[in-house]
Amino acid sequence: MAMDNQRPRILLLIPHLGGGGAERVIELLACGLNKERFEVHLCVVCRTRENVISLPAHIHTHYLGARRVRASWWRVLRLVLQVKPQLVLSGMAHLNFLVLLLRVFYPRGAKVLVRQNGALPASRFSLISMGYFLIYPWADGIIAQSEAMADEISERLRIDAVKVRTLNNPIVFPVERSLNRSCGDKFQLLAVGRLVPEKGFDLLLRACAKLRPKYPALRVTIAGEGNERVPLEQMIESLGLHCYAKLTGYVEVPFEAMNSDLFVLSSRSEGMPNALLEAAAYGLPIVGTPCSKSVTSLLTGKPGVWLAEDVSVEALEAAFDAAVTAFQPGTRFAHEFIAPFECQRAITAYEAYFDDMLAR
Repeated sequence: MAMDNQRPRILLLIPHLGGGGAERVIELLACGLNKERFEVHLCVVCRTRENVISLPAHIHTHYLGARRVRASWWRVLRLVLQVKPQLVLSGMAHLNFLVLLLRVFYPRGAKVLVRQNGALPASRFSLISMGYFLIYPWADGIIAQSEAMADEISERLRIDAVKVRTLNNPIVFPVERSLNRSCGDKFQLLAVGRLVPEKGFDLLLRACAKLRPKYPALRVTIAGEGNERVPLEQMIESLGLHCYAKLTGYVEVPFEAMNSDLFVLSSRSEGMPNALLEAAAYGLPIVGTPCSKSVTSLLTGKPGVWLAEDVSVEALEAAFDAAVTAFQPGTRFAHEFIAPFECQRAITAYEAYFDDMLAR
């Protein structure tokens, strides 16, 4: 849909680019939205031009250079008033709050969408939960990553279900995928994500320590950065895993860079993790925890997937044990459930949603 014989201006906002699933979704949207139909603006709130990745020339990129999201309110508002977008999309929860609080000052008629990038807080009575309850209804639309997440947002926040749209995360599939790869004489486990308690990497390490006597060829690699790096390094030492487990830091495409036999999702809490989807796109066998209704619904009963009974060391150990005895190292699976997340297919759904919102 065009407005005043021009392409509608879409402003995408994200704290920073690189390193996380939410950032990757916004980056792929900015690059993949049809430039003949939309004038795409990307706002990177917390980094400067020198800190971000190269983006296509047709994207109008704005680097605000703020130290923190909460300190960026004037820069964000000034940018919105300058760009005068017809549609604003914020891509992470703490930025969503700021964008919605400022919307009273936005140009008249601007539609404001927020994408929920994780599960709602477990406690209904925390300050953050109260923020969701009070502020999210101000959005014109809320994007959920799964039907289970959409139902939770609608029920918990008492928001009309019509206002919540489920859109799949766009995932770049590998050009080629060998269904059987030789990984040498070790059985390599790979986990990917920020080094934070929610990702449950401590559970993973404890489970591996219990499995190691039975499977001496077992090795585990955790790709990611975060404030839990030092405690995890200390745990590796204390569990005697210094020769069996390693933290690599952030890796751009870990599924290509690392010759792995099995992907592990050890999270305590998740929305719809991109690392899981990317692992499935590469055909890796998967062991996962039932860390959200979204993940449980996606993975239950799928070939090449072993879902733990609960989020615990013992359940992870049992799932590992079932998985590593079920296939040969290097085996790949054609995970059919990943098809709706193919990048262009997912972006096309976003474009249709934007058209719908702009027409209202």
